[in-house]
Amino acid sequence: MVLKYLFSLILILLFISIGLNIRLFNFQQTRNYIDPSFNRSKLMQMSCGFLLSRAIQVFAQLKLADHLKSPQKIDNNFANKLNVNQSMLYRLLRMLSGHGIVHKNGNDEFILTEIGQYLRTDHPETLCNFFEMEGNPHRWNSYSKLPETIKTGTTSFNILFGESYFDSIKKNPFDQDQFNRGMNDISNNENLIIAYFFKNKKAYSIVDIGGGVGNLLLEIIAINVNIKEAILFDYTPLTNDQKNLIDLKNIKFIQGSFFEKNVIPPNKDIYILKRILHDWNDENSIKILSQIQKTMSKESKLYILDSIMDDTNNYHISKDVDFEMMVLFGGKERTKNEFEKILQKANLKLIKIHNLENSMLSILEVHKK
Repeated sequence: MVLKYLFSLILILLFISIGLNIRLFNFQQTRNYIDPSFNRSKLMQMSCGFLLSRAIQVFAQLKLADHLKSPQKIDNNFANKLNVNQSMLYRLLRMLSGHGIVHKNGNDEFILTEIGQYLRTDHPETLCNFFEMEGNPHRWNSYSKLPETIKTGTTSFNILFGESYFDSIKKNPFDQDQFNRGMNDISNNENLIIAYFFKNKKAYSIVDIGGGVGNLLLEIIAINVNIKEAILFDYTPLTNDQKNLIDLKNIKFIQGSFFEKNVIPPNKDIYILKRILHDWNDENSIKILSQIQKTMSKESKLYILDSIMDDTNNYHISKDVDFEMMVLFGGKERTKNEFEKILQKANLKLIKIHNLENSMLSILEVHKK
């Protein structure tokens, strides 16, 4: 009798358990159908990404970080000092506080976070100029033509303005200067890392092709005593101050285009291309590489400093940069195989890839075939 009772009790509990599991399963299925909260919310959050980008750009353009080194009340006096609207400024900072750029304390005061410190103009690793550059109307407005780019394959910037990005900034000294300062923000932190790569290279001469104002060369020659001849090759003329600085370090400046024949200094030991090829499509990249190949001796080495595209499903910043190259320049980030293809067409050979720590760049060591 007791065994019969226990058996019945077990059956009852089993049916209850099965019933609960079925109800839980059905509830979960229904919940996923009518309220897929995580994925839906995540997608909504992604759609607001441009708001954060724009907010940081405006924050940088107004140099707000320089005024928030200590807790600051956002009152009318403060707003008038910056020549901005008090209410709008408060809302901008409140939005950025939700993303960890600034922090609002219990006294309703705002102060920079550790991340926000990089937007100070006096920070040794500042990114203020970079975000100002990213917020330039010519760059920002180009994204309005993205659908046409996807449909036609034509660069968004070219569709909107009728000319290439680099042709445009040549005509606008402000945009050119802003571009140079923005790129310097990115480069300055990694130039020392790159310079250490070249520290023990047994080379007498070095050419930085498209080297801007010469910051990378200055770091390299400061750390490599073997180099006796350093040449900065770039299309954009230097200011008097920039020219005086490289003259002091015995760096020779040659103005010219890497598309032109017989203008790149020939038979040097090392040639550097840093963040150049990703600005250009394959056809133009092959033209650039071919001009360099013609100037190289058998002993010359070309070092290409660029990102190697991650072609997996994982997130990598190179994919974001590739997207921007598509919109603004008609250029692209490349996988290892894509680099090898354009090098082969320029009669060059990839020897080795050197990965740099604390940098999104890799160094491709290239020789003549």
